[in-house]
Amino acid sequence: MKQREAEIRRTIISWRQFLALAAVAVGAYFLISFGNLVLTAYQLNLRAEQLRGEIKSLQAENEDLQRQVQALKEPAAVEEIARTELGWVRAGETQVVVSVEPGSVVAVPPTTPAIAGDRPTWRRWLDLFLQTEP
Repeated sequence: MKQREAEIRRTIISWRQFLALAAVAVGAYFLISFGNLVLTAYQLNLRAEQLRGEIKSLQAENEDLQRQVQALKEPAAVEEIARTELGWVRAGETQVVVSVEPGSVVAVPPTTPAIAGDRPTWRRWLDLFLQTEP
């Protein structure tokens, strides 16, 4: 009978040990699950902050584009872009394109006024405007 009681006690202890081990395992599972949820929530909050920043940036860009659209509704703005960016000219105008190779220096010789001899300056101006030859 004593042997039987010893076996029952060992069985009871092993059942207690099993229950303790099961409780530890279930606790560890819940702890890991909770930690995973906390980590996921943290990552989602970081992503939400990042997206809020992107939204603010895109809203500012959208406002800039809306201002550009309003400005381009003016005919003068459209003409300015057509002239500067597309190189368009109006009918009857002549477009002059000056091309200079990079690194080259263009020298402009100094100009000296022509001396008109003994004619006074007012007479030269009058001849110039009236296009009369002396």
